[in-house]
Amino acid sequence: MNYALLSVAAILTMSAGIDAQDRMLENFDGKSAGYDFYSYTDSTDGGKSKGNTSITSGENKSILFTYSLDKGKYEWEPYASCDMGIWKKLDASGYEGFRYRYRGAKHAIAVMTDEVKDYCWWETNQPATDGWKTVTVSFKNDLFQPNWGVAVPFSAGKISGFSWRVNGETGESGTVEIDDIELLQKVTVQKKNDMELSPAELPDRTVIPQSAAKPTALHKRVDTWLSRGVCLHNWLEEDEKWDGKFEYNKASIAKYASQGFNAIRLPIDLDKWVNGRDSVVAGTKPFSVNPELFAILDSFVNWTNEYKLSLTIDYHQYDKSLNVKSVMDPGYRKMTANLWKAVASYYAKNKRDNIFYELTNEPGIMDDIANSSWREMAKEMLDSIRTVDTFHSVIYGDSRWYDIDKMINNNRFAPEDGNIVYAFHFYEPFIFTHQGAVWVDMERTHGISFPYDSQKWSTEFSELGVTESNEEWIKDAFKEYYKMGNSNAMYNAVAETKIWSIQQGIPIVCNEFGANDMRSDVQSRSNYFKAMGSIFKELNIGYAVWFGLFDEKENLIPGVGPAMGLK
Repeated sequence: MNYALLSVAAILTMSAGIDAQDRMLENFDGKSAGYDFYSYTDSTDGGKSKGNTSITSGENKSILFTYSLDKGKYEWEPYASCDMGIWKKLDASGYEGFRYRYRGAKHAIAVMTDEVKDYCWWETNQPATDGWKTVTVSFKNDLFQPNWGVAVPFSAGKISGFSWRVNGETGESGTVEIDDIELLQKVTVQKKNDMELSPAELPDRTVIPQSAAKPTALHKRVDTWLSRGVCLHNWLEEDEKWDGKFEYNKASIAKYASQGFNAIRLPIDLDKWVNGRDSVVAGTKPFSVNPELFAILDSFVNWTNEYKLSLTIDYHQYDKSLNVKSVMDPGYRKMTANLWKAVASYYAKNKRDNIFYELTNEPGIMDDIANSSWREMAKEMLDSIRTVDTFHSVIYGDSRWYDIDKMINNNRFAPEDGNIVYAFHFYEPFIFTHQGAVWVDMERTHGISFPYDSQKWSTEFSELGVTESNEEWIKDAFKEYYKMGNSNAMYNAVAETKIWSIQQGIPIVCNEFGANDMRSDVQSRSNYFKAMGSIFKELNIGYAVWFGLFDEKENLIPGVGPAMGLK
């Protein structure tokens, strides 16, 4: 922890209540000392971010927070914060909120309370601004608690401090300047009418042309082995060293089999098991693979064989190693090609027709890799595999999010191979499936039901957790939900992939979809999965679910089994 203790004007009294005339922190001149301002960063958890808090010079003083972000070995997004610690408990129970002025970077303003024990403070986000901006925060309407922590009620009577936190990417730096912090006895919420309250609008369903072509052996393999899948997510793909423990094990596979699944997709960042990966990429060390990798894979090969499920080995790069620079790096591309050759060589003699190689999950998910560059790299991977194994099928998806538009608006990848399955991912309607998701800046969103119901909607962004700092595409998606939040719109989007697959004569699979369970209600998720199950069945497209289909004990949520072809 990096403390920079400052003596500031502490006009707020530290008694049980707060006098009306004593509600301002302004012109920080050090005349009193009821608070500390200090910097706090990710350095305690392996990060290298830096922060510095100081008082500006001049007649009208303010707090200036300067930061630079560096992820270092920190697992999550790097951060730095300017914290105002209160020496005694601040009883603000007679107040409805607070306001402050700031200029500078986008940040979260958090209110610390005694009830929160895991640093998961109540907070709200504010956008960047070059000029001074006054922000009013309602305790009741604006603050939310991030979903990664233990949920506790907000208590204005036990405030222990305030925090201005900046999150971002390594290399980012900037300032946040803060002034005039004031508690408010009354906060008036102004209606903004951000959206119109519209009746549900259902589009006509797309007509699928009939195909005269006979299914190939590959079509039959996909229909047999990739029709009902589940992803073993949030484990081996994560950016950390494997601890030797199996989060998913033989019992997990047995349970999925008993539920009616016939496919396991194993997301695993394969290159974590390349010995000295960075040196291999740089060409200063010969390529070799830690045998531990094959011990892991063999376990799932054996378990899926025992319970008669397929296994997709999904090279799921999660550490941003594949990016706009590395995709063009001959050393990096050679490393990934050699890695796939090692895996394919190891399993070449295994003649199970239900082991699949998935080249790379969502290439460019962290930045915008050109699809043409990704295809060049993918071709090197494919060619390397085929030098040792022509039997097992390869799964391929286009850049960024296995994007549907990129798939249907491009020619086939490696058409000469004849043993390639195309994959796409589908998370529409996105504001429903990703409400509460911090990784897409939708952590605050909530209350989005499926299907869209005008009786449960609002004209106010704020009532659904959308803030000024949210990107415009998110706001636009909320405005359009009355047209997109229904099964017909979803069917039409997926139907585009089916039409393309018929035209190209190749099998496809949706090997990621689902609905985040952090904010969505069970009934809406049940409605969503029933709709998706019906769509996949009607279009004869196999699936693999990513999240939202199970409760905390890995049982299917009520009512979805039959619709998903499960038990």
